Amino acid sequence: MDGPAIAVEYSRNKKLGGMSATHASKATCPATCALLQADNGIACYADRGRQAITTTRISKEPIRDDVEIATLEADLIDELTGRHDLRVHVVGDCKTPAAAGIVGSAMVRHSQRKHKRSAYTYTHAWPAVKRDAWQGAQVLGSADSPDQIPAIVAQGYAPAVIVDEYPNQDRAFTLHGVKLIPCPWLTRGISCVECRLCLDTDKLQDRNCGIAFIPENNTRKGGK
Repeated sequence: MDGPAIAVEYSRNKKLGGMSATHASKATCPATCALLQADNGIACYADRGRQAITTTRISKEPIRDDVEIATLEADLIDELTGRHDLRVHVVGDCKTPAAAGIVGSAMVRHSQRKHKRSAYTYTHAWPAVKRDAWQGAQVLGSADSPDQIPAIVAQGYAPAVIVDEYPNQDRAFTLHGVKLIPCPWLTRGISCVECRLCLDTDKLQDRNCGIAFIPENNTRKGGK
């Protein structure tokens, strides 16, 4: 039985381009996440296609406590070989500072192992969980609209923003004082492991940058 969290040593997801990955129950997602609302007209990536099979399976698990799930997920991260970059929360989140601290610490440990591979994630829980709670992990704040950019930046995150279009095609543009870079996977088919922009959120913050996403096939990944 998988339990409410799983870790994959090597994901064959084309967008990731060859990484380790974790998935956690949707019980870990904050209730404020717009993608949990059935009437928003755009489905969360976690509920579409083959990913929906995994999402449904682990979200049916009886464990619902976010700290308990975070602890399980952290243990799974520690069991990975560390040979690959790590995408945390293909589905799932950390909706409390305590959970973020547990998972974030495991992400940092992953990055400090002998292979020195990066670990990163996105969060919709930024209104309640400041970036500092993640214990130094690489985390972007997911925005459902550009209007949320100032609040995300104030919480310490580089923003990952859903936009309706890219006004300059694959070139950067500025909204709310932040330089937004169109996701290279969406504009040029460059995988995450090749691009690496989201794998170094400290650099994005230093340059006052964020990443812009547009919905793919009527889905929203929330910056994912």
